[in-house]
Amino acid sequence: MELKASNGHYESRPAKESDPVSAKAEWQKRLLAELGDLLARFGFSFVAARRSFHKPTPVCWQSIHLAIVQHPADFDVVVDAAVRLDVIQARIGGATDRRGHQATIGCEYGNLLGTGQHRWTVAAASDVDSVARDILKACESTLFHFLETYSDLETVYETLMREDQYARLLMPLEDVRKAIVVAAEAAMK
Repeated sequence: MELKASNGHYESRPAKESDPVSAKAEWQKRLLAELGDLLARFGFSFVAARRSFHKPTPVCWQSIHLAIVQHPADFDVVVDAAVRLDVIQARIGGATDRRGHQATIGCEYGNLLGTGQHRWTVAAASDVDSVARDILKACESTLFHFLETYSDLETVYETLMREDQYARLLMPLEDVRKAIVVAAEAAMK
């Protein structure tokens, strides 16, 4: 309790609650730690600088990435999955991809389902566990399959070659999509 003067009289009030920004930062840390533990069973490790969970494979890396959308009292989490095929990126990556950070193909979870962007909301510390479990369910039901499917050069080539709405969803940049197709075709020869 703190004492506050009001019209010459002192009254007691509850002490100031903790800073909501600090609370949200703590919830984010807990969420990332819990997801790290859950995804480690599947070979993913956390890359803090990218707010992603990466899994190396012999031909690529696979990534589960979290975007955090801040609001005054809470935050939303948007999850996407991406694959980097080294043979493609070696051909098209150039100077901007020296450190191997660029993905070849990827998509947000809700868009993969065809429902539009999906968000999980964390509005209290008690939400962290359920959001982490729900994100893991999304990984197990949809995102892991996506990562495995598009870790294959021929599948990426065939999908992007179609130039349909799904191809544009997985790689929206037309010039890059075409460069991936050309690079994949050359790599398969």
